[in-house]
Order: sequence, then C-alpha cells, then structure tokens
Amino acid sequence: MTSYAASTPPAQIILSVCEGAEIAAIATGEQYKWAQSALVAAGWERTGNGVYTRLFSERAAAERAISTLVHAARRHRAAVVTSTRPYLGDIADTIAHQLPGPWTPTVEVYSHPVWQEDLVPWLWDSGELIHAVQAGQVTHATRLTNETAGVDLLLIERPGHSTGYVAGAFAPDGFDDNFENPHAPTSIVLPQDPYRAAAEIADRYLPAYHQALHARRTAAVASALSRIRDEHTELQHLTATEPDPAYEERFADMAWHEVLDVVKHAPPLIEHCRRGPLPLEDSMAMTRLEAALGTGTTIVAGWHGMLSGRPDAPRAYLNEHFPGAKAIRNRSIRPVIDAWLADGDTLLRHAHAPGRAPIPAPAAVPALPPAASKPARPR
Repeated sequence: MTSYAASTPPAQIILSVCEGAEIAAIATGEQYKWAQSALVAAGWERTGNGVYTRLFSERAAAERAISTLVHAARRHRAAVVTSTRPYLGDIADTIAHQLPGPWTPTVEVYSHPVWQEDLVPWLWDSGELIHAVQAGQVTHATRLTNETAGVDLLLIERPGHSTGYVAGAFAPDGFDDNFENPHAPTSIVLPQDPYRAAAEIADRYLPAYHQALHARRTAAVASALSRIRDEHTELQHLTATEPDPAYEERFADMAWHEVLDVVKHAPPLIEHCRRGPLPLEDSMAMTRLEAALGTGTTIVAGWHGMLSGRPDAPRAYLNEHFPGAKAIRNRSIRPVIDAWLADGDTLLRHAHAPGRAPIPAPAAVPALPPAASKPARPR
C-alpha cells in the first residue's frame, strides 16, 4: 500500500518549464479533477498524455497566465507548485536521443495517488525505484522503450531530492511474479544533466540489466527442466512396476506447461552460448536443442492458435471441437521433451559459465540530436 504525507494537498498543479517558451502543468491528488477544472478555466490545453501546456511569446504573458491560474486554482481548491526541475518529458527526450539504439520516450501521468500502484506488479527492480513507487508519491514518469531490444525503462524524478532522477526496468515479456524477484536489477540514481544521465544508463545500468535478465532466463529454464526431469523419473518408476498409458498422459500434460517456459526463454540462452567457441560435442548438442526449439515453437503456436479466445478451454470443449487434439499435442511434443532431457544440461552448463558477456542490445545507431519541437505523445 502506498503511503503519503498528511500535508499533501487533495488537489495540486505542478508547473515545469519546458524547452522553448512553454510551461507544462500536471494535475495530481486524490481530488485531481479540481486541479484539472482550474487548468481548463485558466485556458490551459490538455495534451494526449494528460499534461496541460501553455505556449508564451514573452515572460510578461507567462506571468499573467500563471497569476490567472493561481486565482482559478484557489476557486477550485487546488494548490499550485512550481517544480525546481525542467519538464521530465524534455529530459527523457534528450536521454532517449543519446542512448544507443532506437528509444521512444512516453510521458505517463498518475494523477490519482493510487494509480502508481498499478506499476508495482510490472516493475522488475530491487532498488530505489520500486521503493519510491510503493512508499512515495510519483505524480508522473516517462517510459523509455526500445522495442528492438525488448527493453522498457521507467524514469522518475528522484523523490526527496531537488535534483536527479531514478531509472529502473519493467520486466520483459514472458515473465510474471516480478515483485521481489531475486534476479531483479537495481535501479540507478541519475544526475540532473540528461547527457550524463544517458551515459550512466548506457554504461552502467543496461549492462547490469542484461546480466540480470540472463540470470533470470537461465533460472527459468533450469527450473523447468528440473521439474520435467523429476516427473520423468517418476514416470519411469511407475511404468516399470505397473505400465499404464494414463501415466504417460499425465507426464505429458505436466511437461507441456514446462515446455512453454523453455520455448520462451531458451533461445536467447542458446544465442549466448554460441557467442564463444564450443567443443564439437557440445556444439552438436546445441544444434539438436535449436531444432527441438523450432519444433516446440511451431507446436506451441499451433496450439495457441487453435485455442484462440479460449486459453482456459476445458477438456469437454477440446473433446467436442477438437477430438483427440490434446493427445496429438502430447505425442507431437514428446520428441521435444526428450531432446531437452538429453541435452538441456549442456545448455545450462555453458549458460552458467563465466567469460561470455550477456547478449547486449542490438547494434547502436548514430544518436540523433534532440528534436527542436516535441509534439505530445499519446499514452
């Protein structure tokens, strides 16, 4: 549960200076709609990401507009606060243009204090970021997304400090149970200067993030293979004493769910292991695993396609609409399971081995200068 200071106004307008002649305003608080009403009454324009802005041609016009806003805020029982920092969206734009690879910044506003709690299940962090989201008040943030690399970061103003920022990561696709995950990277405290902040992210945080992701993928595959192996040992024991086709079906059903994790997380591990020389026998094992992954991926995609719209389809539904589908699936996936039982330990041995750096983000493209004007990006 997020806690807030008793002195926090029920409605607040936070003003930040943008690049150029623009001021950004963010409405926050449990009664944030009061603040929004004040902004509308004072003539401020709401952008697609929930930020209100005004463009001024001269300082005197800006002072008059802010004075008008203060009077409107009083009428609507909202407080007006001027931030000591530049507008976070501008900072994020500069950072995004300095990072290697294609990064897209997107401003998010958490007007009501409880909205930030929605971030908790998705953040993959063991540092100051997750603590700030859980125990402090985060009124707005910026996502920095590199879709090519599959990396999604969250950048916030550092709580309790007049300068500086904090950046951490969302969990990549394919993972849940991210809260207090033992492999979570530690968010990084960044300086106020966006160019130095970008260098800190590129040089320190992203390598640590990729290292943590590699460890988590390795643990996921190791756990899946361990469960498959335990069930397979039990299957061999049962069939040796009392052969029964039902035992094989039960094993295949259980192993299927573990195969889903292997198919999701093993390909980057194989790529990691291929980055250095391998003994011939191990290289052949990797080739067999790659082939099994290809087959498994096709089977999983076909199964999910068949159950599109019915991910929790009961047995009765399967029997009615796809007679024998589950038995066919289990027979098809069994060679994949056997391949991973035979060669999976080879992958894990090399995945754990030191001396191979985790797979970095795709090759950098030349950094672009920050945009001269920054249109609002819808959330």
